[in-house]
Amino acid sequence: MMKNDTYKAQWLAEEAIAHIHGWDFSHINDRYTEESDLPWDYRAEALDALRPDSRILDLDTGGGEFLLSLGHPPSLTAATEHFAPNVELCRQTLLPLGVDFRDAAADGPLPFPDGCFDLVLNRHGSFDPREVFRVLRPGGVFLTQQVGEHNDRELVELLLPGCPPSFPGWSMAPVAQHLKAAGFSLLKQEESFTPIRFFDVGALVWFARIIQWEFPGFSVERCFDRLLEAQKLVEQQGEVSGHAHRFLLKARKPLGPVRFRQAEAGDLDKVLALYRSCAAFGPTHGNGSWGEDYPSRDTVREDLDNEGLFLLETENELIAAVSLVPRDDWDALDCWTGDRSCTLSRLCVKPQLQKMHLAERVMEEVSRVAKARGYRSTRHGCLVTNVAGNRLYQRMGYADRGKAVMYGHEYRCFERIL
Repeated sequence: MMKNDTYKAQWLAEEAIAHIHGWDFSHINDRYTEESDLPWDYRAEALDALRPDSRILDLDTGGGEFLLSLGHPPSLTAATEHFAPNVELCRQTLLPLGVDFRDAAADGPLPFPDGCFDLVLNRHGSFDPREVFRVLRPGGVFLTQQVGEHNDRELVELLLPGCPPSFPGWSMAPVAQHLKAAGFSLLKQEESFTPIRFFDVGALVWFARIIQWEFPGFSVERCFDRLLEAQKLVEQQGEVSGHAHRFLLKARKPLGPVRFRQAEAGDLDKVLALYRSCAAFGPTHGNGSWGEDYPSRDTVREDLDNEGLFLLETENELIAAVSLVPRDDWDALDCWTGDRSCTLSRLCVKPQLQKMHLAERVMEEVSRVAKARGYRSTRHGCLVTNVAGNRLYQRMGYADRGKAVMYGHEYRCFERIL
């Protein structure tokens, strides 16, 4: 009996201090483990979808901890949160940095205009697929990691026998269908059940009080007998355990209709803006030959004068560009075999829209233009370090004519007979 009184006092103390700011579980660090072996890495997925000039939104950001860990420019960052203590924390931490923070429910109307974000993130929060679709730009990505309906069910049953799931039906397959119904294309979907372990009952008490929606009505007084059962498990097995139910969904808003056309003088500034966006992204992906000085405004003007600049665009945005160059320094190389040839140069796709086969589309289109203008072959130099670019030309049937050093960089020379 004395021992039970000691346990009760310890557990009541844990219950009394069960408060968090943001999403900080450091109070029970080393006293429990979860999500230690998910088959995906949410942070890595987020960084893979992020570009230097992406506009991003984090729904149900908590205290902004994960969002800030990404190191993205605050001027390009927005967040929502609706849990009152976290709202105040976000006002204190995010607003002074310049993050566009709004107090808003993530599953309600979002206080942002249509098509203003390249990436929407949502980790363990609610969301409305239609609203996420609305605020994304065409081609934008939604990445969410969710807590599934079966999360912690063994622990809930231990403390609150017969308690129904808090979110019935909230699993990967039905949520994926909701996204598809809103208009999204699914890029990735994974689901996992991983162990969650508590090494002392006090940590479980603190956890159950924090996660009130999973353990409705839990208290030490109400559930004391069940907590004693949990204590027996800890003494016998060294832990009390269950399973964390998680699923990951990555989806894209379709681009809609795109068109290919020859550039005009009025396109100069937006072409330069696309070049700068690609230059900022390139060095981390093996394409570091572009910078502030190249391609330059004069380069764009020269391509315009030669009627050699071509664009791919949606209804509202320039998304890719390529230049058809009749004569340049590449002519002097002796690796080429085709005659009456032109160089296809300065191929670029908006970084947020890469991996959508837009490079193939624009290259096929400009190749048709080259053939119509009487050229019998096209050629292209691709940095040896640009793995994606090299794969592109190989995939498109370009012949590899070897390597050459040009402008201080090593390139692989590709050629295709039209």
